[in-house]
Amino acid sequence: MKIRKRSVVFIVCVAVFASVASSSAEEMVARINFDDRIGVVGKEMYGGFIEHLGRNVYGGVYDPDDVQSDSDGFRKDVIAELKELDTPIFRYPGGCYTDLWCWEDGVGPRQKRPVRLDPYWKQKEDNSFGLHEFVKWLDKVGAEPMITLNLSNRGVIDAARLWEYCNFPGGTAESDRRRANGDERPFGVKYWCLGNEIYGSWEIGQKDAVTYGQLARETGKVLKLLDPKAVTI
Repeated sequence: MKIRKRSVVFIVCVAVFASVASSSAEEMVARINFDDRIGVVGKEMYGGFIEHLGRNVYGGVYDPDDVQSDSDGFRKDVIAELKELDTPIFRYPGGCYTDLWCWEDGVGPRQKRPVRLDPYWKQKEDNSFGLHEFVKWLDKVGAEPMITLNLSNRGVIDAARLWEYCNFPGGTAESDRRRANGDERPFGVKYWCLGNEIYGSWEIGQKDAVTYGQLARETGKVLKLLDPKAVTI
């Protein structure tokens, strides 16, 4: 991905001036060689983020009652803007929301999905936008999914079953459940985020470094046993 030369020069100049201001009378010189490439920045670095808070999902990407929405309830204007940005990947469903996320609530017939109270954002969650809606929306945007796993209050077994639901073709309890819910084709989720800010005191399910490290290691282990190409973040 290209970086504008003026932006790079500005950043370097600011850094140099800051160093000069804090140093003695030493002369400092900065040279930039735009032909000397170190490497390529991965496109995933320019991804997006969708969380169930405020109007991010409901009234944002998904609003069946809006005149600008398509037949699936997705805002066409939002899709158009994101396609223009060429955003390659989106992280879902959070954020702090992930701490109490039960992915099972957001699959199956909408009229049977439970309404939950979200303590973080003080709002009702009717789960009308879940995994299937997220993947369908991504198909329209032209982006890949990144799923954040609930390692705050769930764990390894849940991660394995979610992988099975999303990625296994069929013939198991969770993959057949996905097929029964309308998607015979696996979602093909490659990127898995191992929890969200679990170090923070604001998180429901905060863990110390050792506890989180052990849980993240074992969760990553089962994901890579299921799919050696899985990417854990």
